[in-house]
Amino acid sequence: MAFDESGYLYPVSTGDKDEEKPGVPKPTAARFALAANLNHLMDNYVMGFEKGITPPQLAKGCRQKNLRVSVKTIRRMKNPYETHSPNLDSIDAVAAFFNVTAWDMVTPRAGQKPLMQGTERPMAEPPAKKPEGKKGKKGGKLVP
Repeated sequence: MAFDESGYLYPVSTGDKDEEKPGVPKPTAARFALAANLNHLMDNYVMGFEKGITPPQLAKGCRQKNLRVSVKTIRRMKNPYETHSPNLDSIDAVAAFFNVTAWDMVTPRAGQKPLMQGTERPMAEPPAKKPEGKKGKKGGKLVP
């Protein structure tokens, strides 16, 4: 395997033309940042009582917001070594689901606060039981 000037990885030719295959693109900082930010957002997304969202759930949520992204595209975004790059429209659609910008999705966050702009909300808690007792005239405090 060898890199060419454009950063693509190509297999070293053995002389057999049937053996040569297109190389895997070299991962860039933007691909690593997209994968890290998307994994972080998906792991910390709060949905009801559950924390975390899977690629099929994310694709379904995008469809509900009229954002068209396939499960396969989301899985490709999560892998910086993928041979097919996601296009900007797909990145923008996933970013819109999380209420962040596409720029935030592809920007590396080394040493900074993790990307949580659209998902910073506490997990929902089950409804608390009403305390027993009657309310008295002492400022609305419960009296046994």
